[in-house]
Amino acid sequence: MEWLKNIEVYDVGLNIIRPTLRFPVDPGYADQVADSLIEGYKFLSKQEIYEDRMERKVKTFIEGIVYPYDRAGCGNQIVVSSSGKVGVCAGFTGTKKYFMTDVFDRSFDHRTDQTFLLWSKKSPLAMKECFDCPAIGICGGGCPHNAELNKKIG
Repeated sequence: MEWLKNIEVYDVGLNIIRPTLRFPVDPGYADQVADSLIEGYKFLSKQEIYEDRMERKVKTFIEGIVYPYDRAGCGNQIVVSSSGKVGVCAGFTGTKKYFMTDVFDRSFDHRTDQTFLLWSKKSPLAMKECFDCPAIGICGGGCPHNAELNKKIG
């Protein structure tokens, strides 16, 4: 964190290791990451450095608004691969799962495409198992790509 302060950056995004079935992490990793992100956010805020991951959650909480998605892939982005394939999630660029067309398809409309519509519902606000969670309004649901890889869901 001191290094970031010393090189005079003004905003950063702290990314965490995304565990997968092939690359698991220690059981206490999530708690350690959460604690570190909070401490990092506190330090960076005092230095007037914007940290994207925590700032989005804090801003949502302070403003009293709902944070329905943690990832842009949930109805708020269109991903284009280097070969021109169009999909919803950059995490699936290698496999092309959830890539349903290409940039040359003039009839494609993301507003009516079933895959885009399905992904726009990947929010804790639409998941029955999340309804009783006290953090539902600021959670955002995490990464659907990571959830699918680790839980074999889709």
